Amino acid sequence: TGTPFTANASVTISNCPGASGPTTATGAISCDSAGTCTSANSTPPFTQLGTGQVTFTGTTPPPPRFFGLWTYGKDRTKMFSTLAEALIFDQNRFTDSSSYAGTCTSAATSCKLVDTTATTVSYNPAVTNSFTVTGAQASVNDPGWLYQYQGDNEKTGSGATVVLGCTVWSGFVATTTGTTSCGGSGGTLTSRAYLSNFVTGVPSPSCGYADGTSTISRYTETGGVTAPPTTANIRVVVNAAGRVEYSALQLTPGGSPSSKSVGSRSQVVEPIYWMEVPRDLHNCRHDAALSASTCK
Repeated sequence: TGTPFTANASVTISNCPGASGPTTATGAISCDSAGTCTSANSTPPFTQLGTGQVTFTGTTPPPPRFFGLWTYGKDRTKMFSTLAEALIFDQNRFTDSSSYAGTCTSAATSCKLVDTTATTVSYNPAVTNSFTVTGAQASVNDPGWLYQYQGDNEKTGSGATVVLGCTVWSGFVATTTGTTSCGGSGGTLTSRAYLSNFVTGVPSPSCGYADGTSTISRYTETGGVTAPPTTANIRVVVNAAGRVEYSALQLTPGGSPSSKSVGSRSQVVEPIYWMEVPRDLHNCRHDAALSASTCK
């Protein structure tokens, strides 16, 4: 035989932002010397602390998105080397909020990223590099662009890279079956390989997936994968004609490797570096008409 046991507990919940529910909960249990535990007002023999549920009443999280944005350089307000310049830089941050009505002092035409989610691209297979963009696209003077994924269950699955003006990245879609997060049975895992022009944020014949008839898509997908994809590998091949071919090689766990050509160049040996300078410095060195006002 053992010793009778009785326990009482009280839990107070406070300072939980965005949640409503019990602020204080109490519970008790008693066990006799034979190990039989009872409670006066509950079955099974214990008093549950609270309801076991917390209702969230806060702000809905933003939808999952991918961003391509102007971060540094080109305009003096987007560069800094002193504290004063850093404060100006910080005041010229961009936003993806469509309701933002503020202004920026930089050369950007707006403080808001261009939403290219609904933009479509069509093309004529009979005409080389001919395509039509319907919808919003970013320009070199915009802060950048965003693409909103097609559901809350899709997230960016890998890092991004840029090759020949094309942004390459991957999305990962996890779809479960069942009525609760703990009651699913695995569901379907899908990997999506994305391509878009790094400035405009929309696909093109070289930075996209053409269907062979009239439409250029932003992504292609592979179902039945086992894990998120890795960052695309950039493959460089010199063909028999001496042209340098560039392609993005996607390796997805549980799926077949996929490759997408993004362009080529005709010379094997070309300059392998460059230096970005502000426009006024460029004018000082190369534009005699402007040198008097820009050179110091």
